[in-house]
Amino acid sequence: MRLAYAYNEILPKRSAHDVYVARNAHALAAAGVETTLLVGRGGPHDAALLDHYRLDPLPTFRLARLPIVRRNLALPITLNAVFNWSAQSWLRRQRPDWLALSVIKQGQFHLARRISGIRYVYEVHELAWYPGRDAGAPAIAARLAAERTMLAACDLVTVTTEALATILRQPPYSLRVPIAVIPLATPPLLPAGPTEHRTPTLRLAYIGQLYREQGVELLLEALARTNSAELDVIGGKEAEVAALRTTAQRLGIADRVRWHGFQAPAALPALVAAADVCVAPFLSVGRMPYVAHTKLLEYIGWRRPVIAPRLPVVEEHFPDGAGAELYAADDPAALAQAIEALQQPDKLAQRRCEIAAHRGCLDWAGRSAAYLAALEAVAAGQTL
Repeated sequence: MRLAYAYNEILPKRSAHDVYVARNAHALAAAGVETTLLVGRGGPHDAALLDHYRLDPLPTFRLARLPIVRRNLALPITLNAVFNWSAQSWLRRQRPDWLALSVIKQGQFHLARRISGIRYVYEVHELAWYPGRDAGAPAIAARLAAERTMLAACDLVTVTTEALATILRQPPYSLRVPIAVIPLATPPLLPAGPTEHRTPTLRLAYIGQLYREQGVELLLEALARTNSAELDVIGGKEAEVAALRTTAQRLGIADRVRWHGFQAPAALPALVAAADVCVAPFLSVGRMPYVAHTKLLEYIGWRRPVIAPRLPVVEEHFPDGAGAELYAADDPAALAQAIEALQQPDKLAQRRCEIAAHRGCLDWAGRSAAYLAALEAVAAGQTL
């Protein structure tokens, strides 16, 4: 099987999505699929890029760097047009068996211009509409209609959670094309951490982006309600870090928070090794309760107990609650209570033992096998 994965960015992009795209394409190549990742021209050379994502060279994996415009140079084109047309030309020449897409504007472009002989799989990571929103609202209706048209033109749609699959099968989407639920992969499991509390102060770690819905401001408010817990924040843009640093100062906890900014994926295991507990404080708004969260899988792989909101997407990863301290979403007092619970040595030791025994989810080899099985089933005309 030959598969192309189109991603209209110059790598690395310093986001969870570009890490996912690189690792997903590489894992499919490791499973024996001849995989080409179509990306924008520029960035470090191939070996350095693989090293950034902690990936090994493979004979079945290659990068195709295509023309891309990432600034408005007063040309009468959109920013995406140069890359999209370059990718379309590449597809007409190379004719892979499958084209994988995960960005809506790219999906709209290519699925409106399907090439005979190529099957199309679209990976849904977010949607225009979620339960509780008004499907007829002007800000949603146009994008919703475009998504429905695009997804209906696919041969296969993949999602990372059962919650997303349920949304797509019901109105207003009512999707009838095959949908495969393929959860995100757990990174390679690290050895379990110590079961004894090493220091009197509980050390928390947050890893990820810092936009509002991720809930880091909520985490700072909760931290201010505790007496001694400390926090390492890894990730985010400089402006976001500066704004949250000001919040920490206002709350009187500036001396208990360390800001590391963006770090390459290869640097994360060493940074998180100093943490007792990892926190995923995202809010119950918009897409957050329904989409997969890479950090949850990373926290499991790093064998650190997790503090997270009690939401369906979290419970998919922790169905019996083992290894996680769950709290009522959006409530800083409830989050503070969860932190204080793990300041108790017995409770922390219990959660550490549970996360050490957590089976995790699919690793990248298992995930790519499930992905490949879905592609093969659709190609053979089988029902998923």
